[in-house]
Formats: sequence, structure tokens, C-alpha cells
Amino acid sequence: DIKKAPYKVLFNSGTNAFTLINSVFTMRIVDKYLQNKEIDYEGRNKLALVHGNRLILHLVLNKISEEEDFNNQKLDKAFLIDKVDGIWTNILTAVIDAMNQVYPDAYPANIFKNVGRCRELINVINKKIE
Repeated sequence: DIKKAPYKVLFNSGTNAFTLINSVFTMRIVDKYLQNKEIDYEGRNKLALVHGNRLILHLVLNKISEEEDFNNQKLDKAFLIDKVDGIWTNILTAVIDAMNQVYPDAYPANIFKNVGRCRELINVINKKIE
């Protein structure tokens, strides 16, 4: 039913179509990068890519959405790939480093499904990548 939640929450007068399409394209790029990068990691660090994928996406989107036209026009896929390519490795490294620093003994799946722990990681990461 499109007249009830979750549709009304997701798609309403406050939903910006440009932000939505640019975010979806960015998510696809990040997901592909993560999938391709998994073979380079082992153990906890590999699990950070798998279970921390949405936190990594969140951080990438925060950076890319600072682009002047992100909310005003549909951005070219090549432009988005270039932007993601320029920042995603630093973000990935920051997420893994923060996870290992703040929660060295915790299982990554439990870290990344906990909103409080994710906020704590974001605070640590933002201090490192600013």
C-alpha cells in the first residue's frame, strides 16, 4: 500500500529525486568496490567490509553529498566513480582502523549492527579524516 509507511516515509514531498538517484548510483559503485576489494583482506578486516558496508557507504555519501550539484542534478556516473575512487580507500582504511582500535575483541557483525557502536566509530573516523 503506497499510502502507508514505509512508502510515505521514503517518498514524500521532502524526497529529492536528484539526491535519491545520485545516492543509488553511489551505493552501486561502493558495493562493487567492496566486492572487488574483499579478496585483498582476511579475518576481521574482511568482515569489516562485509558487515560495515553500509557504514562505509554512509561515510562516502556524506563526503560526496558535499558536491555542489549532488542535490540539484543527476550526476554523470563517470563523475561519481571518480569522486568515490578519490575518497573510498581512505574511508575504508579509517573504518578498519577505528574498528580495531575501539573494539579490538568484538565480532564485526555485532559492531556494525549496533547503532551506538557505529556512532562511536563515526566519531573516531571523523577525527582522523578531517
